[in-house]
Amino acid sequence: RSLLSQLSINSLRTTYDTVKNSNGGYSHNVPIHKELIKAAQSSFSFYNEELSIIKAAEERIRKEKEEKENASKIYQEVLKQEEELLMTQKDLQKQQQEANSIIADGSARLQLAIKKKDSLDIERATILIDGGNNKSKIIGEQLLKVTEDLIDIQKKRKSTFNKQQAMKKLKTTADSNTSVK
Repeated sequence: RSLLSQLSINSLRTTYDTVKNSNGGYSHNVPIHKELIKAAQSSFSFYNEELSIIKAAEERIRKEKEEKENASKIYQEVLKQEEELLMTQKDLQKQQQEANSIIADGSARLQLAIKKKDSLDIERATILIDGGNNKSKIIGEQLLKVTEDLIDIQKKRKSTFNKQQAMKKLKTTADSNTSVK
């Protein structure tokens, strides 16, 4: 059995009843008039229109599904990138704290060396402070870059979300317009 619409079932029943009740129930005895031919032609054109509408609706649904899948993939990739950048940012902040503790340790050693008036310890403390400052500067630049990347990713995620919302609104509007007809 094939799935027929209510309209098709009613048409088949009407045709069957017409053949059964005219000229002894034989289909070859049914008179063919211009009106009958025109009715068959209009029925065929109506069928083709319905078929094209159904195909267009199926195509639209397929495209929407495809777009949702693509948007979902993009969204997942963005979330993964954001998570990686957040982990990198956390690691860099930890390194920044270590560099700051090196600088603090070097400053404490420098003050102690100045009190002792030991030039060798002053030199070592200065090297320690300079190394900590250089490390802190490099980490600060990396943190700035990671933060900028995070902002870009968050903008991309927001843009993707806005596109999805617009698609939902468009679909809702299209569905309501279709149901009104």
